[in-house]
Amino acid sequence: MDDEYDIWYRDPRLMAHNMLANPTYKNEIDYTLFREYDAANDTLQWKDFISRDWAWQQADEISKDPNTHGSAFVPIILGSDKTTISVGTGNNEYYPLNA
Repeated sequence: MDDEYDIWYRDPRLMAHNMLANPTYKNEIDYTLFREYDAANDTLQWKDFISRDWAWQQADEISKDPNTHGSAFVPIILGSDKTTISVGTGNNEYYPLNA
């Protein structure tokens, strides 16, 4: 196993801080958990990640620890897709991780 690889890394905590502080995302990020109901029949609507039961369960679990009081649940949704970079790399495949 003598292959060498370049791994590029960014601090995920710093990345989350930068994303939350960026005014570009002001209207794109839900900063609090919420539940949305259909007014016509009072049924729960399931359309946003942060309104799902799992997000509420995670927040409940976090709140059990007194050291986390005042903090926020900040889930990061990531995606990866293979990309072939051919110029100057000999057609190496890369798997960039996107937030």
